[in-house]
Amino acid sequence: MVFIYYRGNRHLDPVASDPIWTLLHVCQRWRDVAQDQSSLWCRIEANALSNTVLKGHPEESRIALTCTVLGRYLANSHNHPLDICIGDFQEVCWRPVIELIWDHHPRWRHVDVAFSGIELLAEVARASLPLGVSQVPMPLFKCLRIESFVVDLPCLAPVLSASGLRHLELDTSVTGALAHVLPWSQITRYRGAAYADGGQFLLSYMPNLEICEVLADQHPGDNLRTSSQLESPVCPMSRLRVLSLEGLAGLCLRSIEAPSLEKLRINVYDHSHLLAYVKRSGLATLSTLSTECGVDGMGDHRLREILLSCPALRVLALHCEGAPPTDIFALLAEDASKILPRLAVLHIVPWPYTVQCNPGQVETEAYFRRLLHVAKCLLAQEDRSLRSVEMSVITQHSSVPDVVRRVAKDVLGDHVYVLTLSGWRGRHSVKKHFQEFPSD
Repeated sequence: MVFIYYRGNRHLDPVASDPIWTLLHVCQRWRDVAQDQSSLWCRIEANALSNTVLKGHPEESRIALTCTVLGRYLANSHNHPLDICIGDFQEVCWRPVIELIWDHHPRWRHVDVAFSGIELLAEVARASLPLGVSQVPMPLFKCLRIESFVVDLPCLAPVLSASGLRHLELDTSVTGALAHVLPWSQITRYRGAAYADGGQFLLSYMPNLEICEVLADQHPGDNLRTSSQLESPVCPMSRLRVLSLEGLAGLCLRSIEAPSLEKLRINVYDHSHLLAYVKRSGLATLSTLSTECGVDGMGDHRLREILLSCPALRVLALHCEGAPPTDIFALLAEDASKILPRLAVLHIVPWPYTVQCNPGQVETEAYFRRLLHVAKCLLAQEDRSLRSVEMSVITQHSSVPDVVRRVAKDVLGDHVYVLTLSGWRGRHSVKKHFQEFPSD
């Protein structure tokens, strides 16, 4: 445990100055133990870091030294599954580093590959294939994450076609995403763009998805950005349990059918698309919902109607984006006995602008009092399930924590609640946690 704690949750750098080597110099006993702990050496970074660490050496020497260190990592990892991170290589002369790592591809489990490392990996993988063979045996391969500006997925077909691949992350724009090129149907967890640059709806290729996160900064090509051009037939996704929509929420909701959805995070304000989805498919199995509120009254009325259609909801997170006081909390308080009968956790994220502009003033206190009033109404139900009220407040002002704590204590009384107040000073984040429990 000491050795794993020392390594932490990071990948080992391909240089002899990596802190992990300190363990080998404590004593012979520690050296023997460290070298026998295969799991200590299984998370490896393959990059050109030594290109800067060893500036005074010729390039051939830097590559050779990098390969030597990587060889030690690979030898000490024995037969343990490998988690590999292939970084950005500015020159193709670093190909021997990729080839060394590739020699152990049957042990690959999780792989992160970025920028020029994608091209080098694709070249090495293709070169290793015997004539007439298109798939590489990678029995342990589970997860692939790609980071780049744009990637042509077919170039990585030898890697992506691994039979065990289940988790795919694409932090990039996607080209060449044809349905028959890759075994999309085996992917159960996906994070990335909803659409390829050619306008293909990528989620429709993955009917067995269980967890899906659509990124906000991913978008289709410039000539395919209108809704009418991106309309897709409704795709059944019977196994989808968790869905996060940061971008193109309306298009995605119109194009999927997820009868088993349990958790939904959606970054929208008017809720018209979500309400249309509810009327079409329902959200009877939804247990967790995280969404925006407070931009306009119509959006909050739609949200109330949505909540009425979620009888199994246990966790509700509301991110307040409008000026206080917001309508949604008044609507919830009025119908506390009808809405959210099984709610266990209510998480409130107030509008930061109010907290920044009016620290300690009457407007700020009234705002928080209004937000917490709905919590009190829900807690007051005879057969309530609500057990925790959480509020996250982002502020730079030292007076705000006292105001929020005082209001919460006054409004909620002895009910259990948790307040998390976060602030920042320059580039450093400072967090303070306050927990108040009923008195004995």
